[in-house]
Parts: sequence; C-alpha cells; structure tokens
Amino acid sequence: MTGFGYLEIEPASRETVVEVLRFTEKPDRETAARFVASGRYLWNAGMFFASARRILAELDAHAPAIGRAVRDIAAGAARAEDVYPDLPAISFDHAVMERATRVVTIPASFGWDDVGSWSSLPVLLGADEAGNTIAGRAIVEGGTGNIIASDDGTLIAALGVDDLVIVKSGDAILVTRKAAAQDVREVVETLSKRGLARYL
Repeated sequence: MTGFGYLEIEPASRETVVEVLRFTEKPDRETAARFVASGRYLWNAGMFFASARRILAELDAHAPAIGRAVRDIAAGAARAEDVYPDLPAISFDHAVMERATRVVTIPASFGWDDVGSWSSLPVLLGADEAGNTIAGRAIVEGGTGNIIASDDGTLIAALGVDDLVIVKSGDAILVTRKAAAQDVREVVETLSKRGLARYL
C-alpha cells in the first residue's frame, strides 16, 4: 500500500504508547512491501495530536517559510489567501513528520477510510450494477468498476473501459487506472517542475 505513511516502531502490543523511530510518507511500492514484511511498521492514519506551540516549533525548524506565514496569519499581519500561493508545495507529513523528533504513537486496529483517495468514493457514494461510481454528469457504456467525477456539469462519456478513474476538475482532466490512483502525486510533481502549478 503506497497511499499511506508508515511508522517504524519497536514491537509493541495494541493500545500501548510507543516511540516512533522513523516516519516515512507514502513510500514506493517496493519499499512499502519491505516495510510490511518486516512487521515493524504501522500505517499512519494521518491523525496528529500536538499543541500549537509544538507544531509552530517544528515548522520553524523544518519548514521556516511556512512557520513564518502561520505566525503572520495568526497575528493578523497577513491573509492566508495572499501568502498561501507562494508557500512551498509540501504536505505536513513530508515537511514536519518525517523530520520531527519525540514522536509517539498508539498501535490500534479500527475501521477507517482515507477519504482523500479516489478509491474511497465507491464506499462513500455507492456504485451502480456494473460497479461504476459516478459523481456529477457522466455515463458509462460497456464498462465496469470505473470512478468518474465531473465538477462543473461537463458530460464525461466512458465507452468500453474498465477500472479507470476519470476526473474533470476546473480546466484539468485526470485519467488513470484505479490501481495507480495513489500515484497521482507523480503528476503533481511533474506539473510543478514544468511550471504548470495552476492546474493543481
């Protein structure tokens, strides 16, 4: 599973507070398989608990531009909508959690779904008889297991295709196999490198 962060810990029983030795956000498939096989890693559910003071200290240490922006916004010296576009495009997990020290976790097993993943839409919205999940204006003919979303009324027609994610958002369109949907960050990185961040 490459869509999650991984926490390396010493072997521990459930519901025991344990030190996190290393945090790795969304590793590649080979690394993720190695992590799972080792038995020393937990999936990160992305729920972090810390004081505002601690978060600011970590931002100051590992992502100072973001730390300064947060402080300016909190003090009323800047507006989020003005400073946000110029901040580094990096997730909290990469910017802070992979570098933070004194992190602990509680191993647990519970039902949870990553709503940020396209593959979670069928769970949330359901699917038709052919297993297609549609949000917005779309039709599927002769295809199964597709996830299709259109944000502005544009009609998406899919003919004879299976297990695709097709998303129309603003003036951008994403088409990928469901199995590769977790790798959409590669497209984000490519767009950023090519100066096309306006599509993100």
